[in-house]
Amino acid sequence: MLNFVFGDSHGTGEELERLIEPLAATHNLISVGDLFDRAPHGVKVWELIQKYNIKSTMGNHEAKMLDYLTGKREWLSSNYYSFLNEFSNNYNLQDLVDFLSSLPKIIKINNTCLVTHAAVNLQNPWLEDKSINCFGKYPENPKLNEGRRGWQEKYTKEVLVLYGHVTFPEVNFGYSKSGLINSIGLDTSACHGNKLTGYSVEQNRFYSVKSKEDYFGKVRGLKLEPNTLVKEFVNNNGNKS
Repeated sequence: MLNFVFGDSHGTGEELERLIEPLAATHNLISVGDLFDRAPHGVKVWELIQKYNIKSTMGNHEAKMLDYLTGKREWLSSNYYSFLNEFSNNYNLQDLVDFLSSLPKIIKINNTCLVTHAAVNLQNPWLEDKSINCFGKYPENPKLNEGRRGWQEKYTKEVLVLYGHVTFPEVNFGYSKSGLINSIGLDTSACHGNKLTGYSVEQNRFYSVKSKEDYFGKVRGLKLEPNTLVKEFVNNNGNKS
């Protein structure tokens, strides 16, 4: 099987279905994370994950959602509740917690390529670190946090990193000192009305589908609250911790 890695879907389930269906029979499907919230079809993303056994790294949105559902975080932005409310009406929230808890910080594709969400350890890109891999933070070097993309300029290893987190209008490339491509940013703003993009590693080929609309622009100002099912689940989990 070949490997297909796609950028932040953020609830663009209809676009994701169009992107992966032609490739599902020949590729292992892998997400860079930030799967469910912002656009209105996060539950469809969940259903596609189950249908096609999609693997994913943990994005910062998954990390925040997991902390909230397990009582370690008190609130989320409204766009998360849109997904969680619909999910709780159709599926078991514990299944979502189990899935989120299982997500790795990096996925190794081969000896020269890996998937992460936000960034890598500059000395050892294979190192799993929640702060770096999920959020792209470098506490020991604040300059690398500027614009959330400074790590690319400092990353010199020749392990190819496929990542998301930072939005670009087109695929973004980083280069090693020898001139080889060593990072590819795949978040092409699907939830903002641009497109959802993926990369077939072995084919060295990009695929994309145009987004139907700026979904996040519509939900950004909504004042949503968790429904009763979500509140009860969070309260019960909070009491356990």
